[in-house]
Amino acid sequence: MLRRRNGFVAFESALVIRGAGSEPGMLDNWNDGTGWRAAYDDLADGLYFFSEDIFGGQFAFDGGTVVSFDPETGEREHLGSSLEEWAATILGDAEVLTGYPLAQEWQAEHGRLPFGQRLTPRLPFVAGGDFTVANLTATDDVQGMLERAKLALAIRDLPDGAQLTWPLD
Repeated sequence: MLRRRNGFVAFESALVIRGAGSEPGMLDNWNDGTGWRAAYDDLADGLYFFSEDIFGGQFAFDGGTVVSFDPETGEREHLGSSLEEWAATILGDAEVLTGYPLAQEWQAEHGRLPFGQRLTPRLPFVAGGDFTVANLTATDDVQGMLERAKLALAIRDLPDGAQLTWPLD
């Protein structure tokens, strides 16, 4: 994929495929273990992140498979056994897996979302935040990951139904 095009955005910026390189926003920089990944403790171990949706939800290689990585919980979900399967999965359900409709609606109201920014929820989705433009704000991609790493670490060992105060202290 990177031989044809070294990174790109699709679905009105709802899907980012990171390009090869070490500059900010590129693959080497994005996967640097001293960057935002470190804030997730061991939740991001073994993953090589190459793409993200409009909300900063990550797509990563996990050994020989491709998974999604929820920035609010650190949970992984299998999306394919190869890059081709992942792409077919994305194309088959792009509205849900990329957030394309909300990206389109938000940009119609606020203008184009610059590269390096994602739409993050004011009230996290995992805490009941709505998937609506009113609940979304443009955030630097690294900052969005750092903020949600705190949430993922706070809830990773909580039992289902446990209460969490938002914002975190």
